[in-house]
Amino acid sequence: MTEQPASTSQRMMVKPLMGWRALIVMAVALFHSHVRLFEQPTSSGMVALFVMSGFFMAMHHPASHVTASDQRRMMRKRLLSIYPVHWLALLVVIGLIFIFNVPDVNWRALPFNALLVQAFIPIKSYFYSFNGVTWFLGDLLVCYMLYPWLGRCLGALRLRWQVAVMAVLCAVIVAMLVMLDPVSNHGAILYLHVCPLMRLYEFALGIVLWHVCNALLKRGHSLQGWRASLCEAVALALLLGLFAVDYCHPSAVMSKYDDMAMWYLPVCLCIVVATLAAGHEGVVGRVLGCRLLLWLGNFALEMYLMQYTAGLLYNYLGAPMLGYLGWSGAYTFYPWAHLPIFVLLGWLMHRFFTQPLKRRLQRAGWN
Repeated sequence: MTEQPASTSQRMMVKPLMGWRALIVMAVALFHSHVRLFEQPTSSGMVALFVMSGFFMAMHHPASHVTASDQRRMMRKRLLSIYPVHWLALLVVIGLIFIFNVPDVNWRALPFNALLVQAFIPIKSYFYSFNGVTWFLGDLLVCYMLYPWLGRCLGALRLRWQVAVMAVLCAVIVAMLVMLDPVSNHGAILYLHVCPLMRLYEFALGIVLWHVCNALLKRGHSLQGWRASLCEAVALALLLGLFAVDYCHPSAVMSKYDDMAMWYLPVCLCIVVATLAAGHEGVVGRVLGCRLLLWLGNFALEMYLMQYTAGLLYNYLGAPMLGYLGWSGAYTFYPWAHLPIFVLLGWLMHRFFTQPLKRRLQRAGWN
């Protein structure tokens, strides 16, 4: 690619964010296993994933340097990194649906799911079809396709105006969500959770967040030592505090499914602190950047895609076998028992499919 980083800070690796990504995938899997404790980490985590995606795109590929040929190469790379693993995971799910005779499958949604355009259809049986978490990939592809235009439009504004635009849009989103009645508009609120336009805002928020961090780093505002630990503790306390409030009093802030906007501020604060402390992490940063979480973060996408497969395998194969062996609590323990299965499946997909495919595409000059 022809673009060059705008500053040396763009070559940094923010390790805590990689570890956080692994924890988010774990939280999503547990929430989808009906562990209500992980509803808030999942909701905030999905916001964080889109914000981080825009953040890292702006960090590594400044929109002002991206030419038309660069955009084609970037999109080809993104498409080749997403569609093959998605199709493999989808084929596995379809195979297990036939093997285990899974009921209530919306086969009409299959082509939309395969093409990752299911999030454009505001019907639950479509946007949550088959491997239901893959709406995330479709929304992410929309963000990637619009990144050069979006990045250049934002970059043409002064930094203060970029922040002001994001603040105004945030206020509009909050007002819209508050006005929607969670009972009579439940379907609409649920769809907003997967709507590409809503997630595009979070992606744009990540772009602006990198511009803010880059400006701060250029002025020497990095964090080290006790300051890094203190700022990390404050950011984490704000996030955990909102978790506790939303868990104990779910109607105190917003109702279920429409609370994504409440996470914008704490998520952005966590990312800013992690970036300013990169290379000099405090206690929280060192925990998030540990080898185990970084290892899991390397195949977080594959784990994310295999959670439904792991659930099917445990529910239809693992739990009955354990019950036959005399363990009566096999289904009760499902949320935690299927975790090692989906970690193993994610690693196997990464090790024996994603990495070999990536090497072949590199040798062929496609990646």
